[in-house]
Amino acid sequence: MTLGQLDRPSSSETLSDSEWRRQQEQWPAWGADDVVTDVPSVSSSVRIPFAQGSLVLVEPPPPWCRDLLVRISDLGSLEEGWDSYGARPVDPQCAVAAVDFLLTMLDATTPTPSIVPTKRGGIQLEWHRAGADLEIEIESPARLHVFFEDQQTGEESEATLAGNLGPLVPLLERVKAAR
Repeated sequence: MTLGQLDRPSSSETLSDSEWRRQQEQWPAWGADDVVTDVPSVSSSVRIPFAQGSLVLVEPPPPWCRDLLVRISDLGSLEEGWDSYGARPVDPQCAVAAVDFLLTMLDATTPTPSIVPTKRGGIQLEWHRAGADLEIEIESPARLHVFFEDQQTGEESEATLAGNLGPLVPLLERVKAAR
């Protein structure tokens, strides 16, 4: 499953905050009629509302990730200063990266992460299970900041990843195994 594209109301590469104000559309109910055929070069797709535009999936997502996609969609409604301290709205490109991460790195056996906005416009995925803490901050589409701590063993690691997400596989497996 891959993310097809970011559908947005402007054809320009740079978007202003006002272009990404949330539309008053409802989250789509996924079922037999979920296919959207009006997306160029995508024959079977699903739109996830985000701000004024939408994220377009090439095919319907698996059932286990739908609640996660709803949460990411909800982050599109955050406006400048959502935390009352001047936090930025979530960057649509970070939302694309978060959806892509969820669809490529997680599966039905992965515990559900918390999904939270960051003050700089990113998205953070968090797992806190049985003394194992994994936090993945999507700072930009190409840059992740990762923090892992195992309170039982005292192990702690922190890294910034760009491109190669291979080091996350064993950390996600440890979160899966934590009970």
